[in-house]
Amino acid sequence: MSRCILALELFLITALVGGDAPAAETSFFPLTQVRLLAGPFQHAQELDRHYVLALEPDRLLSGFRSEAGLEPKAPKYPNWESSGLNGHTLGHYLTAVAQLWAVTGDPECKRRLDHTVSELAECQRANGNGYVGAVPHGRAVGGGDEGGQPRQLGV
Repeated sequence: MSRCILALELFLITALVGGDAPAAETSFFPLTQVRLLAGPFQHAQELDRHYVLALEPDRLLSGFRSEAGLEPKAPKYPNWESSGLNGHTLGHYLTAVAQLWAVTGDPECKRRLDHTVSELAECQRANGNGYVGAVPHGRAVGGGDEGGQPRQLGV
């Protein structure tokens, strides 16, 4: 407890006194250069990885395949994936497997990433106009005109 209070005091003093300090230069680096050591953050990362790997990509892709006129390889998940927001979760899933692959090097994350992107490309080809989506009737609403040009919605 006393270490936490001391750390907080040092932070506040540094923040208040160091107001005139020059701004530090920001630099970016790839996630592949980061590896967590044993501790609560690595534990949380492992819990995330186990959760993400418990999801079935073909179930998340079901709505995309249906909307492209292709036979789904697995049934949709219930709730958001079956109530008009179909496909929403897949974007989060892609982000998760891509980031997990980058920070862990887990080949299963890479395999799932490649599989999902390949399936989306197949759906896009089947649509024939560049559109890929899972929202019911999404192609008719905003998936492009007959020439493949995106429609402007709203306004």
